[in-house]
Amino acid sequence: MERGAWQPPASRRATRLLMAEHVSVDTTEGNLVARLLESSPALASTVAVAKRLAALLRRKSDETLAGVLADARATMIRAFAIELGKDFAAVQAALESPWTTSPVQG
Repeated sequence: MERGAWQPPASRRATRLLMAEHVSVDTTEGNLVARLLESSPALASTVAVAKRLAALLRRKSDETLAGVLADARATMIRAFAIELGKDFAAVQAALESPWTTSPVQG
């Protein structure tokens, strides 16, 4: 291998790049992300839905869990969406309940 030859990122790094809020398109990584999304509409739609789900779970979205999971079932994260849907009531309750970091009082 040539010294300084470009190596594609590991899968975890690629996932982080695809899910990042902002990746500079002027960088090698930014070019990679742009080309991946451009060359694979299925990947682009999966990343878009995954970002919507992440925003919803972080309570940074007004979308409904049912709506996002329905859209996710049409993407490459279908199996994940189906499994998450099996615990729909628990996930929905977690989204509706206030979060706390205080210890449980007895």
